Amino acid sequence: MAVRYLSRADVMKLAQDMDCEAALRAVLLAEHAGMAGQEVRQEMRAAALNGVIGLMPSWSAGEDSALAAKTVCVMPGNPALGLPAHQGIVTLFDGTTGAVKGLAEAGAVTEIRTAAMAALATRTLAASREGAVSLVVGAGHQTLPHLQALARVPGVTRHLIWARRAEATAPVVHAARVMGLTVEAVVDLPTAAAVADVVT
Repeated sequence: MAVRYLSRADVMKLAQDMDCEAALRAVLLAEHAGMAGQEVRQEMRAAALNGVIGLMPSWSAGEDSALAAKTVCVMPGNPALGLPAHQGIVTLFDGTTGAVKGLAEAGAVTEIRTAAMAALATRTLAASREGAVSLVVGAGHQTLPHLQALARVPGVTRHLIWARRAEATAPVVHAARVMGLTVEAVVDLPTAAAVADVVT
């Protein structure tokens, strides 16, 4: 059987048609029931290569049982080469046979999962408040997915973004507005945090 590889574009396209929050909620409940689990990330520093490799294994039992592992390399020199510092792959294995079922670009999976988890936490802990304010701290590659996910949380009507370098927020705000999201860049973090109902 051919093993399917999902590129970054493939992962992003598939995620558009998925309720990622619901999927995460289901796996968290499964973990609570002893039907899923994960281990703390294991890291090995490759000092001579100026990098770190990390492994994050997990499993899920039930009808579609599976084992999975995200393997990621963190290479600090990459941004100077125009490449993301994080490079990696997610491998999905059949839970019965261990056969490899698929591979996916880890950066996209990480962005989607992390943003969906932030939105799920916001929905669970803060969304009962109509007119809630969300503040996202930072303007890195995970900021836009977070803004997209938080924009779907009912009750959260105002979205703020702050970064150490104020100029770094402009491209994110522009990209968010192209997507139809209303995002406001702020320059004073303590003031923004004081008015925010949730800080990511």
